[in-house]
Amino acid sequence: MGYRQGQPQRGILRTLPEVDTVAVTWQNGRPPGHTRVWFPLPARPPEVTVLAGMTSFATLACVALLVIPASSSSPRPVMAVYAVLSATISLGLWLAPRVPEFVLHAMIGMWIAGITSALVEAATPQAAAGTALTYTWTLFYTTYFFRQAHARIYAIASCLACLTGLLLHPFPGAAAVWLTITVTNLWGCELISRLLSRLRDAATRDALTGQLNRTALVARGPEELIACRRRGRPLCVSVLDLDHFKQVNDRYGHAAGDELLSELAREWREKLRDTDVLFRSGGDEFVLLLPDTGLEEATALLTRLRESSAAPWCFGVAPVEQDDDLDRALARADAALYAAKAERLIPRPRPESVRRAARLA
Repeated sequence: MGYRQGQPQRGILRTLPEVDTVAVTWQNGRPPGHTRVWFPLPARPPEVTVLAGMTSFATLACVALLVIPASSSSPRPVMAVYAVLSATISLGLWLAPRVPEFVLHAMIGMWIAGITSALVEAATPQAAAGTALTYTWTLFYTTYFFRQAHARIYAIASCLACLTGLLLHPFPGAAAVWLTITVTNLWGCELISRLLSRLRDAATRDALTGQLNRTALVARGPEELIACRRRGRPLCVSVLDLDHFKQVNDRYGHAAGDELLSELAREWREKLRDTDVLFRSGGDEFVLLLPDTGLEEATALLTRLRESSAAPWCFGVAPVEQDDDLDRALARADAALYAAKAERLIPRPRPESVRRAARLA
């Protein structure tokens, strides 16, 4: 089972800046041993931390070039200005509790402009080539933290900025350096984006049913709540749980139980609306987010879904109130689920998938 009845001590969907992780425990009469798993809640967004680290490293590099210049003609005043600017930005990023996304985009634009300026001011061809290679930092950062469309824009911008810097400060082998930077940025952006997409899909999707998992619920739930409140529309959450699932596994084997879960998840997904979001929260329990749906409409939808299902299951549904959060709504939906299980007598399931598995056994 995934979510249990009762008020959580600390919500899995809340941001707690003073801690790195929180444990979620449901009480109110539940049996002992129902401590939930640990959900990581970073104290600082990783994109801010990484960018602060990049600017800190840039500060150290500028200071090192001031102390040990690459050549006698190195532009030390320019390096001093770069060191002060990067140190100021780095300090601001480390100290800021929140950094809006547009500020991160502005920082990346300044980063590209700073690399281009340093490339033009480079005293030697070796220094210029080394400076040009730092464009790839932009590639890794934007591809990992930004949307793919934005990462492509920054990859193209880095290539054009590098070309501008090399045209303003040509040196032998500049064409090869630009070609290397261009191929690395453009090809690397596409390759890393696809690899990250596969990794994220594997991390947020249940392998058995193909539905989103609990990790995706922690990330997607607040987004759906914010979107509904921005539109002034209701949001309902539901907890779905199969009846007598343990008996299916004990009598027909786990393969039959897995097939039953897959069949039901596929059946639900086909009958639900495109805007509804289904998650497998663990075992035989699922969580369903119903955006733009009131309590009566959600109850009617789930009732129709259950009556046309191949196997018996129960559900509990609760609306997310105006001053509410998903944790409380999930707790109420879970309480409604257990009340529904206690009120009705459920026959033992024997759907077609179980009968097939029994014949094959």
